[in-house]
Amino acid sequence: MSNSALVDRILDKAGMKGTGTWTGMSASLAYFEALRRERSPACLIQAQRDYFGAHTYKRIDRPSTFHTNWLNAEQPEEKN
Repeated sequence: MSNSALVDRILDKAGMKGTGTWTGMSASLAYFEALRRERSPACLIQAQRDYFGAHTYKRIDRPSTFHTNWLNAEQPEEKN
C-alpha cells in the first residue's frame, strides 16, 4: 500500500469519527497532491487574474501570451 493510500485511509477513519483534525489533515493532503501533479491548477488562477485585472495568460496548445475580453469571449486576443 502506498503512503498516499495509507493517509487516505487514516483521513477516512478520522472523518467517520468526527475528529477535529480531519479538515486540517485533508487540506494538507490536497495541497501535497497538487504539488505532485504534472500540470497544476494554476490555469484557473491565471484566468481569474485575466478576468479581474486584464492580465495575460499562457496556453499549453500555442506558444504565445493571450488576453480575453471575458464579457465577449469569442476569440482570445494574442499578445506578443
